[in-house]
Amino acid sequence: MLQNNDDTHDETHNKQFNSFIDKKKFSMLIDRYKKYIREDNIDGEYHVNFSIITMCMSQYYDFIKEYEDKYNNSTCVYFKALYYYCGHEDNKLEKLFELNKHINNSHIYFLQGFYYYNRYYNKHDLIKEYYLKAIELNNTDAMVYLGKYYYAHCLYENMKPYYLMAIKLGYDEAMYLLGKYYLDHTQDNCLIEKYLLMAIEQNNDAYYNAFCSLRLHFKKMRKDNDYIWKFIYFPRIFTLILISMRRIQNPQKNNTKQPLFFLPEELYITIFNEHLMNFL
Repeated sequence: MLQNNDDTHDETHNKQFNSFIDKKKFSMLIDRYKKYIREDNIDGEYHVNFSIITMCMSQYYDFIKEYEDKYNNSTCVYFKALYYYCGHEDNKLEKLFELNKHINNSHIYFLQGFYYYNRYYNKHDLIKEYYLKAIELNNTDAMVYLGKYYYAHCLYENMKPYYLMAIKLGYDEAMYLLGKYYLDHTQDNCLIEKYLLMAIEQNNDAYYNAFCSLRLHFKKMRKDNDYIWKFIYFPRIFTLILISMRRIQNPQKNNTKQPLFFLPEELYITIFNEHLMNFL
């Protein structure tokens, strides 16, 4: 019974903590969106955060209404489309797409491809058409999601070029996904480590997933061959430790592209120490 109470307390605490993170992320997200609309420009490092918008729909609606009255540009159209998508107002979304089909905006094209992928999965031609239009305008989200589309259909050779395109433009999620592909489907240790370490060194949103995947890779190497573990892989872990400690000590110095929110330093250290114990 005591254990159940502890679990309930932990669950409540986690929900409160996650709620705080979500509100903080949303506030920072909206600050970015306002800047993008004022300048009618979404920079190349922007990536969609559907979950945060969905959790804060009423505040997002207030933001859309305020800025729709002041601005009427392609970026504002995109954020309005994002609101309709997250609110499952598909009829309004399709009308908005139709009214603005003359706009050559990579993020609108990406959202159209994403919409068809999630609502009408069998419309393969439309999914690829809009993702490819966005990719022509260097939209890295479209590159990654078209890669995911091919991955879901086990067309791995079709998948790789799109992940590599996004990697060339510095998108850490593509680095992680390609490393994870090699981890799950091949024995190519060099490529596994290359792309997972690359994602970790980017010091951005894919850091945690890449760290966990690399940990699994190292643990598998230890299980398969203890000699190789001691003399080859164990020293490589120290490279990973140095990268992680650099992130913990000064997370905002190492890269111009930053995640929306940083956890407190103590929590990074706790997470890092837990992973280190799992390595050892």
